[in-house]
Amino acid sequence: MKGRATIRERLFGLKVYDTNGEVTDAVSLFPPGQCSAVAWLRHFGCVFCKQLAAEMAQVYKQQENSSIRIAVVGQGSWQEARNFKALTNFPGDVYTDPELKTYEALEFTRSVKSFLQPGLLVRAYAAFREGLHQGPVQGKAFQNGGVIVAKGDKVFLQYKDPAPGKHVSTQHILLSCNACVEDCQS
Repeated sequence: MKGRATIRERLFGLKVYDTNGEVTDAVSLFPPGQCSAVAWLRHFGCVFCKQLAAEMAQVYKQQENSSIRIAVVGQGSWQEARNFKALTNFPGDVYTDPELKTYEALEFTRSVKSFLQPGLLVRAYAAFREGLHQGPVQGKAFQNGGVIVAKGDKVFLQYKDPAPGKHVSTQHILLSCNACVEDCQS
């Protein structure tokens, strides 16, 4: 990230929408004193985003007894966010950023070049074998996302997807969540 601005400073004044169309301050994704694991998805129709949501659901299940907040942010309308939550049965919060302001603030990449990296078709085939299917593009097709685990401004994991389907491992997210929870308890 550019400069020394914290996660919360970068998100300050930006808005996301929940699955009911209610506006939420993006900075509230990372409240002080509470651990949050938030994944930014490429778009709600993306096969890789469904895969990342399934991985975040595993994190949710393994962190169920802790106070960690698990959420995903996608792009598209709030109705598409609602449909995504219903389709994937995602247990955490689902938000949308239709103007991509949080993606820009957090400097997640958007480029055609990220699609031209080796292994994209292999990753897509693996996702299809998991039973996941590509839906319609809902937003900017070339936008990549990432995952942040933080307690307020204290960051335990910050990962930017370099290409579609190149997510941080579930194990790494879990380790970061565990470190965050331990920090909250100390």
